[in-house]
Parts: sequence; C-alpha cells; structure tokens
Amino acid sequence: MTTSRRQTSLATLITTGALCGGLLGLGREAHAAEEPEADAPPPPPPPPQSIFVAGATGATGSLVTKRLASVAPDVNLIAACRSATKAAELKLNETGATIVENLDVTDVNSIKRALKAAPGGVPTTVVCATGFVPGWNVLKMGELAHAVDNVGTKNLVDACVELGVKNFVLVSSILTNGRAIGQEKSPGFVITNAFGGVLDEKLEAELYLRKSGLRYAIVRPGGLKDAGVEPAGPIVLAAEDSAFSGEIGRDRVAEVVAEYALRTVGLSAIPMNDMPGMSMGAGEKVHTMDGFKENHVVEIIEKTSCIGDGDGCPSSPALGVDTSALKAFA
Repeated sequence: MTTSRRQTSLATLITTGALCGGLLGLGREAHAAEEPEADAPPPPPPPPQSIFVAGATGATGSLVTKRLASVAPDVNLIAACRSATKAAELKLNETGATIVENLDVTDVNSIKRALKAAPGGVPTTVVCATGFVPGWNVLKMGELAHAVDNVGTKNLVDACVELGVKNFVLVSSILTNGRAIGQEKSPGFVITNAFGGVLDEKLEAELYLRKSGLRYAIVRPGGLKDAGVEPAGPIVLAAEDSAFSGEIGRDRVAEVVAEYALRTVGLSAIPMNDMPGMSMGAGEKVHTMDGFKENHVVEIIEKTSCIGDGDGCPSSPALGVDTSALKAFA
C-alpha cells in the first residue's frame, strides 16, 4: 500500500471513529435526559419550639413551669434557676423540663450561658418570673429590688436581644405605674412600694422591655396569694393601669402567664368556651381565649378581691375589660 492510500485509510478511520463517538455521546446525553431527576432533599426540620422560664424555682415561676409541663409536654421546656437542688425539692426534675442551674440575673454573662445551654439552641420564648425576696434587713431591700427587679430584668432583656430570642413574657405587678395614674397615695401602692421601692423598679424594667424590639407580653397580677387559697371570684382581665387593688392566687397567675407563653409558639391550653371562672368585668363571661395580642399589658385580679366598691373594682367603669387581650398573639 502506498503512503497516499495509507493516509486516506487512516483519515477514514479517524473520521468514522469521531462520528461513532459523537453518536455514542449523543446517545448517552439522550439517555441521561430521559432519566428522571433525583428528588430534591427534604428541607431541614424547623428548630424545636422552646420556652425558657427564668426564676423557675420561685413561688410563681415554679407554678408556671409545672403548668407548661402539664399542658404542653411536647414543648422544649427549660427551667432556669440558681440551684438544681431546690429544683429537685420542688420536683421540677419530674416535669420533663431541662434544669439549667446557676442562673444569676444580676450577671449578664450568667444569663447568656443559661440561654446557650438550652437544648435545641436559643429558646423561642423567655418567661421572666424573677423577683427579689424581702428579708429582715430593711436597709437592703432597696438594693435588692433594684438589682433583681430592675437591672436583673434588663440584663435578661439584653441577653435575649443579643442572642436572638423572639418573645418575652414578663410577670410584673399592678400599680407599677401608680405615680402616673394618681395612685401614689393609695394603700396598694404605698404598702407594696414600701418593700424597697419595688414598684418603681419594676416599672423601669417594663419600660426597658417595651423599647427593646422584642415581642412582649407584660402580665401584672394583683397581690399574690399562695396556691390553693380559695379564689375570691373569677379572674378579671383588666386594661393597663386600671386595676388599683385586688388579689389573685399564684396558681391562677401561672395559668395566664403560661397561656401567653404558649401563644408565642402557636399553642394553647385554653380552648374556646373552656375557661370557667373567667370574667369580663361586670359579670359577663369570657367565651373565648383563642389568642393574645403581642406587645400587650394585661392586669389580672380576682373579682371581689379589691378594696371597697369604688374605682379599681371590677364593677367600676374605670376597670372595664380589655377585650384586645383576647386577640391573637401572632
């Protein structure tokens, strides 16, 4: 075979191979196009809804914790306190809540550590049920009230803002704003504020929360009675700065505070038409508690527990019922 023929044959082989390879490639591409695409991976599950109770071993905080655990067992519940030993004495470790100890609200770093220690990441909602405990040393009460009810709550708010907590439910007191609403000389204000100026300290914390950017609910109960004491009457949900006197059991406060906390995570323990003993003021029954309004202040007392029959009693037009408290917390 001459050189020219060999070159021609080689060129033919190269051309044929290229053509076959191209056809095979087209066949592979066509086959690949016919194959169904693999299913996209499922989106990651949403982070667990969690509620963090600060002051969980306190007289009210422990009841809030137990209430949440009993009505919403699937919620990731964190009971934050100073002492795990006290939490065990109160049987909080039997509720299913995660106990986070060594919480000191006067130390912002302690708060951050506690919030970060919550299983599943930073909590969705924080309930602040802290409060100073008056002792025998009257000279120390002002210092303690300022440190816990004022600065301590502010520290908790700051930590929540920094770490990305969305919701904050604060347990406060009626008459915190007493000076501005003409109640500075009322028996309720004078007696309560005698304990270290605690109402003034609580008001500062409330105002700080309201400016923080957090979604909040402030629950202002009347004078607190121990759990189990016979109720004086149905619960009254009152408008801000309208309950000038009155008492309420801690267990009933816990129900309302827990309900606010549950609403922030899309849950409820009080279905429509199922809240016996709830009053809208002048004897009218509340037929629904199907949600709460965010960034809201509500005052709660037991009907007939107030002083006298004048302003500040449930029968008084000054008190009335804040029906917006029954709107959705969304």
